[in-house]
Amino acid sequence: MTFAMGKNQAWDFGTLLFSLKRQPHEWQVHYKHFNLNPEAELNEVSTWCGECSLTDDDNFKRFVFSRTHKDLTITPILPDRNLVAKPIVNITLMPEEQITLYVSVALWLRVSVKKPTIESVKNNKDDYITLCELPIRELSNTWFGPSTLEGELCYASKTHALVNQESLTLKPYRAIVPVSIINNQPDILKIEKINIPVPALGLYRNNNGLFLASGVTLVKLKNSNQIKLSTTNNTTPIEKPNNTSNEPTPQFQQWEKVSDPRKPIEEKFITRAYDVFFS
Repeated sequence: MTFAMGKNQAWDFGTLLFSLKRQPHEWQVHYKHFNLNPEAELNEVSTWCGECSLTDDDNFKRFVFSRTHKDLTITPILPDRNLVAKPIVNITLMPEEQITLYVSVALWLRVSVKKPTIESVKNNKDDYITLCELPIRELSNTWFGPSTLEGELCYASKTHALVNQESLTLKPYRAIVPVSIINNQPDILKIEKINIPVPALGLYRNNNGLFLASGVTLVKLKNSNQIKLSTTNNTTPIEKPNNTSNEPTPQFQQWEKVSDPRKPIEEKFITRAYDVFFS
């Protein structure tokens, strides 16, 4: 998008109110998060030019340049840490069974501005620099791992972990992550929490502006306490379970890539212990 000098643009997502203002030598980012129940989240985003209700007590950042450029991009991206999704009702996957759970993840916004340099002018190439990344919904932090010495800092979120695609509630600032779980064990698999590696996933959008993250597959290996993890970074559409024609549903057609994975999974981390992904 193009920003005229002195322009102030505001966006209201319900859970995030933020504004951008361009000055001759700086970009100003002003924002505030609201604690809104997920079921009460808005189905649309409001935007306008002009002032908003943000005050000096809210988050305010200034990014200074010798001069500012008129071009700016705002890119939806997935969170920068794993998401520990806790089903509202605990799930038990029976032996030798598999299921796909659909988990909703609140997106982030990456704000980038064009930075004219001598090299980019010579090569006629756009050079953008990131000002900041903002979560649309502020999530709490949690530690996930077998002990305080082994594990990682993640974000925490509750999820309905739906198994029926027709029950999905699609929001303009949330992505659906399909998580396929395969239990190859002769015993039941209790799923109280799922550690989803969202930084390793690509993000896609369809022609209706809806978002889908690439899929995650977790396989509980037979006769082992190991989980095999794989991701599928492609544009395979979600289909209705009983769709015998194999045609994707209309709301999941014509996907295009929005952002690449932040951090692809390294080969040595493909197979990990059970308690790294579930608890």
